[in-house]
Amino acid sequence: MNNFLMRMASMTTRKAMFFGLIATGLWYTLMFNDGSELQARIQRIEQDLQTERAKERESDAALKEIAAVQASLGNLSDQFRTVSAQLPTDIQMAEIIRTVDKVSQATGLTVKGKEPRTSIKQDMIEILPLRVSAEGTFAEITSFFYYLSTIERIVRIKSFKMNAPVEFRRNQRLSLDADVVSYKFVPPEGSKR
Repeated sequence: MNNFLMRMASMTTRKAMFFGLIATGLWYTLMFNDGSELQARIQRIEQDLQTERAKERESDAALKEIAAVQASLGNLSDQFRTVSAQLPTDIQMAEIIRTVDKVSQATGLTVKGKEPRTSIKQDMIEILPLRVSAEGTFAEITSFFYYLSTIERIVRIKSFKMNAPVEFRRNQRLSLDADVVSYKFVPPEGSKR
């Protein structure tokens, strides 16, 4: 290093200036950074940051959707437990017929016929339809419908048709044809209720 300094000190002004210009040119071409590389790097980092923020927003939206689906699933599970607890697993057509007979006797409706229909299986529910033909006053028929629909074991009137004579008088008996359905819970195979 001392040797280098002694050579520098022995240089003439002209040589020193020439050497300085060459050193400056080399430094400028090889080492000078005007910040453009740093600016480009900052822009790439900002773009990456924006991309990550967009992904974060998508993730937040997906998490909110998952939370909503889980809440909905929880509500549906609760509703399923409530409904499956209400639906019997052991109800038979004979029990439905006895129920219809009891309700018709309590309301004064005269049952003319009961015709069990073929049961229909849908997922975990078996629908047990019964065709009922009866006679009674309008009040007796509506009472029959009301009391049948309030039974704890789910029994519903799917459809009905009432026929009145041509000259209808008060308290005259009407004929009724109704489809009464009851539901039976059929748990999936391998599950316990």
